[in-house]
Amino acid sequence: MPATRTKHTPSPLEAHLGFWLRFVSNHVSIRFQQLLEDKGVTVTEWVALRTLWSQDETTHAELILALGMTKGAASKVVSRLEEKGLAERRLAEGRAREQCLALTAAGKALVLIWQRWPTPTMTTTLATCRQRSAKRLPRRCRNWCNTTNSNKSPPPDSTGIT
Repeated sequence: MPATRTKHTPSPLEAHLGFWLRFVSNHVSIRFQQLLEDKGVTVTEWVALRTLWSQDETTHAELILALGMTKGAASKVVSRLEEKGLAERRLAEGRAREQCLALTAAGKALVLIWQRWPTPTMTTTLATCRQRSAKRLPRRCRNWCNTTNSNKSPPPDSTGIT
């Protein structure tokens, strides 16, 4: 006997804004990961490079907090960046036992390259994602995604889905 739709049956998955936000997020994240890998860097390494960029020197503790990793895992990321010639460990000035981390000239150059390319590339990725999903994307979500004011809430629809 086929299931009948009742008052308590959930709406289709495609009717939920969260589904579409995740859909777009996944596409953008995958594309960003591919772009970084084309330059020989992982997403985690990119976060480390951007953290190191923000200061002349960064301590291991500061990097661990930024990456949200254990000391051992963060140390492996730093070691990979050192092997690639993008970062270096130095003795902290005035503290003989503490090391600081810093970008090399090659690391700084790579971060500067990324300053130019992610935005247009991500915009293209979003446009492609929008084109591929436009037929399935509910009107309400399309309107919300096209809103230029990010503080503006999407308008309520007749289904009561918020």
